[in-house]
Amino acid sequence: MAGKKFLDYRTSCTDDNDEIEGLNEKLLQLLSAQKVLSQVPTSQSLCDGRLKNNSSSKVGFKASASSLFSHCRHECSLLHHDSPVTIPTLPIHLPPIGVFWDIENCQVPKGRSAIAVTQLIRDKFFNVYREAEFIVVCDVQKENNQIIQELNDAQVNLIHVAATCKNAADEKLKQSIRRFADIHGSPAAIILISGDINFAADLSDLRHRKKIYVILLHKKNTSEALILCANEHYDFMELTEPLPSRTPAKV
Repeated sequence: MAGKKFLDYRTSCTDDNDEIEGLNEKLLQLLSAQKVLSQVPTSQSLCDGRLKNNSSSKVGFKASASSLFSHCRHECSLLHHDSPVTIPTLPIHLPPIGVFWDIENCQVPKGRSAIAVTQLIRDKFFNVYREAEFIVVCDVQKENNQIIQELNDAQVNLIHVAATCKNAADEKLKQSIRRFADIHGSPAAIILISGDINFAADLSDLRHRKKIYVILLHKKNTSEALILCANEHYDFMELTEPLPSRTPAKV
């Protein structure tokens, strides 16, 4: 009798456990369904946002394309009616040029301004070059004060070399020329204003070894050996002869 009651109780517990498991399973299904439903508006909003962005992108693309087409059509109409159109150009990188002036050998012509001489050189030779150096070497204590002031006003690099030993200015100029060639190399150019034969060896190396374009401004009766070292040469006095006389200084 007792065994039968125990068996009935066990069966009842088993049924209760099955019922609990069934309820748990249904609860999990409900929770899962609720989670899916909660994600639907988010997904929908994402889809709506993407559609909106795509729509705006298409509108923006159409607007930019329309603007570009209108701009091109405007330029074409200007060209058609022979009107000037500003066309952007690429920047031009000009090779450097350096000027090295032995002013003790080729002096500023009497009655002329050093500013006018430097401007003449820049106007004549700098069209296809950019100025990288403009050096004048001299003993400033022996040079005319007005010439020194005009050189400073012309924005050139004035280097003082005391004339305590022979060819001191020439050696300083040679050093400056060599440094310029080492820094810039080909296709740079130099202008030497001198008629001193001592520069022949350096000019020859610059022209033939370093492939630097050499322009020589020399005085009359200059050695042919020096002239042959240059790609171009000009008589300094003839070049500066057309310059106007210096304007008298105001007191």
